[in-house]
This record gives sequence, structure tokens and C-alpha cells, in this order.
Amino acid sequence: MSLLNKNAPTTKKSTPGDASGDARKVFAALLVAARNISLYPPGHVMAAKSAAKAYQSLSSYLESYGYLRIEIEKDRVLAQGEEILEGPFEEGSLPFILFRDGIRWLEFIEGLESEEVTEFFRVFHQFSVLADEPEGDFATGIWEVRFPHIQYEVADLYGGAKGEGAGSGGGDKKNKISSFKQGATTVPLREENIDERQSTSEAPIDLAETILTLQERKQLQEMIRREEQTDYSAGVDVLMDSMLLCRDKESFAAVVDILLEEFKNSLSRGEFDIAFKIAWGLRKVSTKYQSKMQWAEPVCSDFFAAASAPESLSPVLHQWSRLDDDQTLSIVRLFGCLAPSALLTLALLPQGEHSPEKNRILADAITSLAAKDSRPLEALLGEAGQELADSLFPVVMELDAETSLRLLRRLARHSSASVRRRAVGEILRHPLASPDVIFKLIDDPDVTIRHLVLRYSGSFGRVASIEELLLSYLRNTKFTENDERHMIECFRALGRCGSSRSIPWLRETLLGRRWLPGKKRAARRKGAQIALEELEIPQARSVLEEAETLSYLPFGRFFRWFRKNKLTSRKVDGND
Repeated sequence: MSLLNKNAPTTKKSTPGDASGDARKVFAALLVAARNISLYPPGHVMAAKSAAKAYQSLSSYLESYGYLRIEIEKDRVLAQGEEILEGPFEEGSLPFILFRDGIRWLEFIEGLESEEVTEFFRVFHQFSVLADEPEGDFATGIWEVRFPHIQYEVADLYGGAKGEGAGSGGGDKKNKISSFKQGATTVPLREENIDERQSTSEAPIDLAETILTLQERKQLQEMIRREEQTDYSAGVDVLMDSMLLCRDKESFAAVVDILLEEFKNSLSRGEFDIAFKIAWGLRKVSTKYQSKMQWAEPVCSDFFAAASAPESLSPVLHQWSRLDDDQTLSIVRLFGCLAPSALLTLALLPQGEHSPEKNRILADAITSLAAKDSRPLEALLGEAGQELADSLFPVVMELDAETSLRLLRRLARHSSASVRRRAVGEILRHPLASPDVIFKLIDDPDVTIRHLVLRYSGSFGRVASIEELLLSYLRNTKFTENDERHMIECFRALGRCGSSRSIPWLRETLLGRRWLPGKKRAARRKGAQIALEELEIPQARSVLEEAETLSYLPFGRFFRWFRKNKLTSRKVDGND
């Protein structure tokens, strides 16, 4: 077994322990990538993403340490001279195939390119399962590619181990940091390997034979078609198992990223059960293993944030109208595992044109998500059109009392008058709606809403709090000529809910400055008269009788009367 050169310079980080620990993480990323790539046909987007993740892990390591040597034994794997994985190895796994095909060590060196890693895994996928009479294996596959930055050694079944160099890509740096040494007078190892392979009884590979015939291309297309029709559920099971075997955040995140892509692809294929399995599994992991894998929770949170986004869930919108009730139930189960922001997509699903059961299931799902966090629903109500806002009223009314009132007040500011009317009607019946909350709606531009608020104000009899609200509103509001009818109705409501506390202000409004002209003053005096009539108390009748007497006085006598009463009232105020 080849070991690291004891005379090699130290790595760029401080301790060998750092290098071996980081190497363990890198190899874990390679294992995950190899397993994921084995699930998909070559060229599949998931295979490409897995290879890209593995390259990122390798590149980061090589930037820090310069090289990574992985040594393969029957029941263990070493990196930088220290054991990082113990067997026995599962058939089809990366260390199993490397040892099966005679690879005794692999070495990745700085300068490694993403295309090399992609090609490395392509070769792995190609020879992961050998035919009864194979035409090659992993060792021959990587020998044919001639990687510039990947070195390896192949065991000779008839003698010692044979090394394979990296050509010109390794450079002088490779000779310094690796146990691989190429003598000045020796034949380059790549040529040496070629010579040895040609000296065996096996005939050399004829490149012409590698060109596919028309029949072979059709067979290959059929194989890809079958692969695309495979049961992805089994692949998801493998990914979930891989996730549970991860012991660090980087490896775990790599698997979760792939699961996110598979989640989106499952929705596009209409395989909602598989998407549910992924979401449910990650939800289980984030809760069950929270103490053992504390770093898993933020990774899972990122998954659910991305999976719940409208761009991830958009395939559901396109397929909704074609789904039967059973498929609808599968989608609802799926959304139940997602973040509350998923309701932004659920709420956009058309309602009313499907079966009542389907509409009920949809409303229940939105309600369940909003009960967890109502903020996404509140934001949606602020932007919803009339049709969408109307469809969400049943959801709002199913939430807890405090939340439903807050959302109804949001709907009461909607641009649509019909939506506002419905919201105000629900607020008036709401158990937590206080008079001051309801009275704030009195300035709505819609006549019907103003009428509802005023009718509510006068429906409770003599209530001091409502009386004070109306008094303050009438004193401080500058009504226009177009508001005359509304103002009169406010005076009428004051009369129905008021008391003797309103008499002084109503008397001043009715009798004060009667000689001043103006329609606005006349309208206010009319309103004050109506309020006094509605009060039906002795003090109010006295003011009305006084006003009736004054209406027959000549202007001069009325003016003198007013000055006398004004001076008298000032003296009384001064004595007080």
C-alpha cells in the first residue's frame, strides 16, 4: 500500500489533523455524488448537479492543501494516511468499485477542473455494473480519458502495482507533494501502461468499434426512455438514507440540495406522492434529530423556504384543473408539510368551478397553513383582487378570533367596495370588535358602509363610549356640501345613543349665531334639531321649545336676547 511521502512539505493549514478531517468530508461528498449519479441516466440534470457539488468540495480542499490522496483497501479507505472509512463496502458503492477494478489509490491535485470531475463520475456510472463479459472496467475507463489532474495506481494481478501519471498537468508541484516519483530516465508511465496493456493477450481497442451504428443508437434511446420511466420513489429512498448517514453539515446540505431538485421535478412529473415523501422526510428529520444533528435544522429550513416558493410550486397551478379528488388530497398532504408561504400558491388555485369536496379540501389546506403563520395570508390580502379576496373570506373566518379580526380590518381597506362591505359586515358581528374599531370605518367613501356603521352606533341605546365618539367626530370633522346627508345621519345616531351630556353642544349648535348665513350652518342646525328630537329627554325638549320661541322674534329682539344670554353664560362660567 502506498503511503504519503514523509519528506513532502507540510500542507497549507496548520495541522495534519485538519487535512485528514477535511478529507473525510470531501470523501463523504464523493460518496454522496457517486450514489446520486448512479440513480440517473447520463446527462440528467440531477447527475450534473451532483458532480458539480463534488467538484466544489474537492476544489475547496485542494485550494487549502494542494492535493488529496485516497487509498483503497478491501475493508477500509485512507486519506492523507489516516483511515476515513471502514468497510465492508456495499456493492455498487464508490470504494467497492474502485477496489474491484484494481484502483489502489487516487490522487486529486490542485488545478482540477469541473469537467474532469464530471467525466470521472461518467466513467464511474458507465462501469458501476459490469456485464458477464465486460469490455472494460473503471480502470480502463479512466486510463482512456487521461485526466490532467487525477493520478491513480492500478494493482497488477500478476505482479506489483502500476502507477498512472497525470501527464503535463501535474507539473513540478506534483513531484514535490506526492509519493509518486517519475525518474528522469524512465519511460513515462502513461506510455508504460499502454505498452503493458498491448503486451497482453487482449487485443487493443479499435476506436472505429466505438462508433454507434443506427441500430445501437435506437437501442440506447430505448434504454434512456426506460430509465426516464423508472420508479423515482426508490431513488428518493436512497437519497433519504444517504441524508441520515451524513455526519456533517456540508454533506447533509449536498444531499438536501439534490432532494430539492427532485422535489421540483416530481411536481413537474405530477408525482405528488414522491414530492410528499421528500417534504415529509425532511420535516421528520428537522424535528426528530434536532438534538443529534443541530446543524440539520437550518439546512431543512432553507429547503422548505425554497420548496414553498411560488416558482417551485408553479407546476401545481398548471395541473390543478385536471386532478381528481384523490390527487387533490395528495397535494393537500404535501402542502401541509411545507412552510406557510406555500399558501401564496394554494390561494391562486381556481375555486368554484370544481367539485364542492375539492374546494373544501383546498380551503382547509389554506386555513391550516395560515393558522401556523398568518403573515403570508395578510400580505396576500393586501394585493388580492376582488375575486381572490372574496374566495379567502371563509379562510379568514376559520382562524382564531384575534387573527380573523386583524385580517378583516385589512380587507376593510380593500379597493373594491363589495369586498369592504362584506368585511365590515363580518366586523360588526365579530365578538372582539370594539366600538372604537368599528367607528374608524365611518369615513369610508361607500355610502352603504357609512350607513352600516351609523346604524350599529345607534343600535345599543344610550352608550357613553359611542356618544363620545360621535360627539368628537361631529365637532372635528369639516363636512362638505356633498356630505350633508351623512352629517345629518351622524346627528341622528347621536340622538339615539346620546344623553344629557350632549345637550350643551347641541344647544350651542342649534341656537348659537343664528343670524349668520350659510348652508353649512343651516345644515348643522338641522342636524342638531334632529338629534335633540331623538334624545327624548326633558332637557332636549326645553332647548327645542326655546328654539321654537326664538324663531318668531324679530331680528333686533333676537340679537339683544343673544347678547344678554351670552353675557350671562360668561358670568356663570367666571363664577365657576
